[in-house]
Amino acid sequence: MNGMKQLTLEGINRGAAEELFQRELAAVLKNINDPSTKPDGERKITLEIGFKPNAEREMGVIEVKVKSKLEPARSTGSTFILETVGETVELWEPDVYQPGLGFDNVRGIDNKTKAAGDYD
Repeated sequence: MNGMKQLTLEGINRGAAEELFQRELAAVLKNINDPSTKPDGERKITLEIGFKPNAEREMGVIEVKVKSKLEPARSTGSTFILETVGETVELWEPDVYQPGLGFDNVRGIDNKTKAAGDYD
């Protein structure tokens, strides 16, 4: 057909599919490089192309969707201390790197304290 090009993946909407894929690929690579994620967890990129023809089947619309499945950040935890002050309850987290801050007599449930970021 004059003035038309045959459809290719790279030609859809003047390269939009490639652009969307590259954006998701950057997110996957950032997630792989994130030390708070499981290093060997599987990440995925899904490219979905939908074709919706008109009733006469003469023309239609192409829709491109790209999404990624990333590895979630690992959970972390620490010990906390509750203190009742009058009518309110305050929550404190001991700083295990500065043990002289008045929490020396407090032990965690398992007789250990953990710093934020420590993993089991």
